[in-house]
Amino acid sequence: MSAASAGQTPEGDVDEPPYLERGSRAYWRASLALLFAGYATFSLLYCVQPLLPEFTKAFGGSQRAGGVGQHGRPGDRDLHRGIRL
Repeated sequence: MSAASAGQTPEGDVDEPPYLERGSRAYWRASLALLFAGYATFSLLYCVQPLLPEFTKAFGGSQRAGGVGQHGRPGDRDLHRGIRL
């Protein structure tokens, strides 16, 4: 591996990493990308919530059991049913 490919100048000095400067075009593009990524993640997590009553009717579960998968940690679902881990 050569010094140039390792991110170093031939003299051995390490190059400064490329940071985004506040107010630059790249900064605003990155900010918008993070905003939309957060919105998409939130939307994907909660888009099924209005469908939960329909799922419980279709699969014959109680409404309480239908909402358990939407909240809490993965192990909490088993604790609500009385199963000890």
